[in-house]
Order: sequence, then C-alpha cells, then structure tokens
Amino acid sequence: MVSVGADGRPSIVAILGVKGGVGASVIAVGLASELTGIASPCVVDLDLYKGDIAGLLGLTVTDTLASILGMVSVMDPVALRGAAATHPSGLSIIGQPDALKDARSPDAPELGAFLTLARQAFDPVFIDCGSRVDPQTVQVCAEADVVVLVTTPELLSLRDLNRVSALLIDLGVPRDRLRVLVNKADRSPEVPLDEIGPLTGLPVAGVVRRDLTAARKATGSGQPVPDAAPGSRLCADLQGAWTALSGELLEPAAAARWWQRLFQRPSPALP
Repeated sequence: MVSVGADGRPSIVAILGVKGGVGASVIAVGLASELTGIASPCVVDLDLYKGDIAGLLGLTVTDTLASILGMVSVMDPVALRGAAATHPSGLSIIGQPDALKDARSPDAPELGAFLTLARQAFDPVFIDCGSRVDPQTVQVCAEADVVVLVTTPELLSLRDLNRVSALLIDLGVPRDRLRVLVNKADRSPEVPLDEIGPLTGLPVAGVVRRDLTAARKATGSGQPVPDAAPGSRLCADLQGAWTALSGELLEPAAAARWWQRLFQRPSPALP
C-alpha cells in the first residue's frame, strides 16, 4: 500500500541515478525545494561514502546521517527535525559527513526505523541514493512510495536503466512504483523522447531539459534551482515532473520563493 502525506502526496520518494553523472542529486534537491512553501520536505543523502548534498547547498552538517542512525531508536519526530540541517530556503537536509572515514553503512533494522521516523517528521522525504544499487538502496526503494529512476536520453544510459529496473523488480520492488525521469535532454536527443517509455516498459514521469544557465546559478550560489533560477525552464520542468509523480499541481503562489516567504505573516486570530 502506498503511504501518502498531506494532500495525497507520497511520503517517501527514492531518487536513483541509473548511472553516475545523470544528475540524481540535483533532481532530488530541485523536486524537494519546489515544496518548501507548502510542505515540510527533507532530502536525505544516502549516497554513502561520496554524497555531498550539503556541500552542494553550502551547508555545514553537524548531525550526519551516520550519527542520526546511531540515535534513531531514542529519537522522536521533533528530535529528527531538530537534527536536520536547514537551508535558508526552508529545505531540511540530512547529509553525509565531510570526512569519508566517518561514513558508514546502516543495517536493515536501523535504516527501517529511520524511514519510519522520517515519514512522521517530514512531508515528503526525498532520499538520494546516488547511483548505487546496494542493500540500503534496495531497502529504501522497497519501502518508498515512488521510485524515480533518473536517466539521460543516451542509449547506454537507457540500457543501464533497463538493467537497474529489472534488478530492483527481481529483488522485490513493485514495478508499479517505478517511474522514469529523463534529465539533461537537449534538442536532438540520441534516443527520441517519445520512444523511451516503450523501450523501458516504464512510465516516464517527466523530461527535464538541459538548462546550463539555471543549473550553474544554482550550483554557484548554493541555492536550489527554484530559488536560484525561478521562472527558468529547468524550474518549470521540475514542477511538471512533481505533478506527474504526485498529482499535485504547483501553483505559483504555492511555490513562493524564499525572499517572498520572508514577508509572509500568519493570519490574525479571529476574535
């Protein structure tokens, strides 16, 4: 059964790159940051030993995923929210340590306990699995409500997509939870975009067009794409992908940028 949060949105979204370099981390952060004005999203960096979402956003992580996993049995949702790093945009991040020697692989019980707690603490939770297919990734994909397989429209990437999806299905991940997101699409893709669904046998949730200007603004400023380049085609494609994944339409007012949220005030109480 798919678990959903407020307004029917999925509670846990796993983001998995079918190979290195397809942009899974940028997609995870971009999708999550589209919801900061209307929800309480969190990105969890599960790219063990090399994940650096905190660095991408210019954040210093005090409580890393490894340290949180060691305390998860005595934590409640409030404690987990407090342990997450908070970006000025309002996005929560649970990241990996700067020193790779401090990273570790969680066992199945503690990862399962963390996922249960994260569902209660955030809405929704985006888990960036990098491009690894290991026991932790398989467990996350099996428990996620939606699994987004990020690919690029090149033949070798789509071959890897088919291999990864077949492996996940063989390991017990329900096929009907798998979605394809095509990233870095240019005007003349190696494989026509309308042929990717039939080639993979999976629904394509969205196509994110190559937008180097918006991507560079985001990486250069330490901000998510919706804040660094609002109105860009990259931002619009991320919004469209989230609508396809969740059925939730993001209105401009609902996706207010960080500087607009500074001026928001609670409505006065009625007498």
